[in-house]
Amino acid sequence: MKKHRVNTTISQEHYEILKESAKEYGTQQKVLEHALDNLKKDSTDKLSPQLELWMRIGKEIRNTIIFVQKDLGTLLFETIDFHRFQEYIQRGAPVKFGVEWYYNKPLEQCTLPEIVKYIMVLLDIQGGADTISCTENDELYQINYTHNMKINTSRVIKIMIESLLESYGAKYETDYSQRNVFFKIYK
Repeated sequence: MKKHRVNTTISQEHYEILKESAKEYGTQQKVLEHALDNLKKDSTDKLSPQLELWMRIGKEIRNTIIFVQKDLGTLLFETIDFHRFQEYIQRGAPVKFGVEWYYNKPLEQCTLPEIVKYIMVLLDIQGGADTISCTENDELYQINYTHNMKINTSRVIKIMIESLLESYGAKYETDYSQRNVFFKIYK
């Protein structure tokens, strides 16, 4: 393999990092080559929207969210006070906040495709789904969410997504059952 000489200057801070890293990698050359390999890898490796969201949650809002096991979630949903839950969703607008945080702009500036994409990401990252699908035609988006967490889970999903769609002003239809929630969101 042909080698090339590189002559450059770097800041004192970066020089200290280079010296420290050379202890681990053996030489300054190996440190630079490793850094360049990682830089190339990072530019080609794209995170899925879900992984990107998890990374942002971990950095920015991890203190506002708690995670529970699926069976505990099912138990909590079985005993939920829907009147209080609906009041909380309307008063606190957590799903609207989620969209605005995700896109870093007011809900009113979001497009319908962005809203649909966020719904899909939200349904995926919150867990519990057996399947999530979205189809699109000239008139509407249809989202199908299936799970095995009982009827109250369907009701919770319905309330949350409908609150977002109402806040956005979208025209939609919802149907739900023991294991499914269906949304038709009109363009």
